[in-house]
Amino acid sequence: MLRTMLVGLNGTSYSNTAVEVALAWAQRHQSKLLGLGIVDTPHLLAAEAVPVGGGAFKVERDEIVLKNEEQRLSEVLAKFAERAAAAGVAHHTWQLQGDPAELLVREAQRADLLVMGRSFVPYEFGQSPTNVLQEVLRHTSRPVLCAPAPAEENAAALIAYDGSAPAAKALQMFENLGLAAGRLVHLLTIARDNSDRYPAELAAEYLKSRGHEVQVHIETSHAAPATVILGEAKRLHAGVIVMGAFGQSRIREFFFGSLTKTVLRDSKVPLFLYH
Repeated sequence: MLRTMLVGLNGTSYSNTAVEVALAWAQRHQSKLLGLGIVDTPHLLAAEAVPVGGGAFKVERDEIVLKNEEQRLSEVLAKFAERAAAAGVAHHTWQLQGDPAELLVREAQRADLLVMGRSFVPYEFGQSPTNVLQEVLRHTSRPVLCAPAPAEENAAALIAYDGSAPAAKALQMFENLGLAAGRLVHLLTIARDNSDRYPAELAAEYLKSRGHEVQVHIETSHAAPATVILGEAKRLHAGVIVMGAFGQSRIREFFFGSLTKTVLRDSKVPLFLYH
């Protein structure tokens, strides 16, 4: 069951959306929220060229920047605690300094699920929107819920399934955490031939044996897999998309091939990702 969720906080619109989704899921599953604010010291205090004699100025400037960021994050954490308390959700907050991806991967070990926005750092730090998220997903031992936008909590789940071990583990983790409970589950397979259909039938049998209502969708479209997944999520009014690291069939690729990057970039609903 879903007992604890770690939420990465930085006060951006992406982070605020993640908080909205985390609060809704925590209320539904009676989970505790762990709010972590990270002072991104590698970027805030990055080395830079300074004129002769300017070293002391940079040290002083870094101290001010660090203090301001610590204060800003303290306010972000306080607002998070207020929202959690108002929603009746058990919570805990703390603040760390260091590389966001490394710290999120490490601290996620204390939780069942890591919840993040599409981006974790402000753009002015020079990172693309999903850099930290991608690094976390490559290395974390926990499933990650990427929350690009709020969604209806009881809406259907769309599980993109290709029969590979990573896809099977993502499906099992989603079910074991109790996240499929009370939802209609759509099981989507992009089939190249008849052999691609059988794994979907096995997965459907597994879910039905646990009391879930399941509809299987076999797509033979020649469109890009990401287009098919996102199109089906919209058509079926899915409230969450579940994906693993695809390893076979038509959508064979590394976890961060074009399919995953596209879905991360363009999805309008939360993504449950596991590898």
